Amino acid sequence: MLSHNGDELTAEDVTCTFSADRMWGPTPLIPDARNYFGVLDGVTAVDKYTVRFRTRAPDILLEQRLASWAAWVAGPRAAEGSRRQRRADRLPHIAELRQTDRAHAPKAAMMRA
Repeated sequence: MLSHNGDELTAEDVTCTFSADRMWGPTPLIPDARNYFGVLDGVTAVDKYTVRFRTRAPDILLEQRLASWAAWVAGPRAAEGSRRQRRADRLPHIAELRQTDRAHAPKAAMMRA
């Protein structure tokens, strides 16, 4: 199977997607991912195409969580590109918000989200 960018989809892509740094670390790429995958204890590659999910407690909704929007698989190249783009996208808005009257800042921030 191929990823959207033409790379082969492997267990490495899945482990990258569900890594602690990306899903529930101090600066997650998807901030709301903790709500979906905070129960994870780890994700490891068994072989090139097999992944093992470990949870801290039984989770009857894990299959549903894996089918959710938060579980879109992005390999290492795609994840790094998204992180760079996210930082670049935020910088102009942060500078603009600092110039905005404080009373209007929440409204302005919501309009950009």
